[in-house]
Amino acid sequence: MNAWSAKLTRHVGTNNGPLQAGWAAQAFTRAAEIVRHTSTRWASADVTRFSTFLRNVFLPLIDQGWPWGNGNWDLTMIDATMGIAIFTDDKPLFDSAVTQWKNRVPAYIYSTADGEYPVRPKGTNDFASNDALLKNWSWPTKKVGTVTKPLYPLVNGLSQETCRDFNHVGLGLTSLINVAETARVQGVDLYNYSNFGSRITQSIELHSKYLNGATIPSTLCGGESVFRNAKVGFLDKSPYAYTLNFQVAYNHYANRLGQSLPQTALALTKIRANGKLEQRLNRTATFELLSAAAK
Repeated sequence: MNAWSAKLTRHVGTNNGPLQAGWAAQAFTRAAEIVRHTSTRWASADVTRFSTFLRNVFLPLIDQGWPWGNGNWDLTMIDATMGIAIFTDDKPLFDSAVTQWKNRVPAYIYSTADGEYPVRPKGTNDFASNDALLKNWSWPTKKVGTVTKPLYPLVNGLSQETCRDFNHVGLGLTSLINVAETARVQGVDLYNYSNFGSRITQSIELHSKYLNGATIPSTLCGGESVFRNAKVGFLDKSPYAYTLNFQVAYNHYANRLGQSLPQTALALTKIRANGKLEQRLNRTATFELLSAAAK
């Protein structure tokens, strides 16, 4: 961390620069919290320089989120912004991250309570039309007169990126869940804000169900053949190659609250057995450590 804070001055590129800043800051801030609060090896001057580094190199690219794009970008940046806010003891910035998260979650995970269409992201007019909104969700459409409507009704737990591919869903949901867990450590319960608990649990159960081998019906994104022909390879009946990390959410809703999440439990068992998420599963323990060290 000292080496990077001494050398890195900016992230470049309009396409991936902000995303890279979000990815890096997510990891940097968690590592920095642990080292700062559990070790005496980090000099005060180094901590100060690292704080300046976070504010100058990362924050300008991520603090407004990415509401006009895919949700995995936006949620990554919100996660990173919250981490910077905590490390730098910036309460207004923390509150801003919480507000952005509350705005994005219903625009990333669908609930039938939302009505016929998904919730539109706040902070942008890019999805004001039904055409643009449903295209952003990659959802099959039909025309009723001049109005664009969903060809099939949307289902509880659907992610804005489900019909794109599960890789990006995994990135989005992981960041979404990590924000909730980080906020919990700080004494803020986002897990059960509004109807978000139902959205999150329905989403991890929905995606786990198909990772576990259920046949995808034609009413979900067009069906099995659409998924198999996706450029990124949405689903190949192997749940072990994807970036899904539902462990933190499962730990909260199933272990802490006692909710039944059978599809998620099965998916996690398979993923663990294959070893693909072995390192990621340590995040739960990491958060518990942070809870003790940083409260």
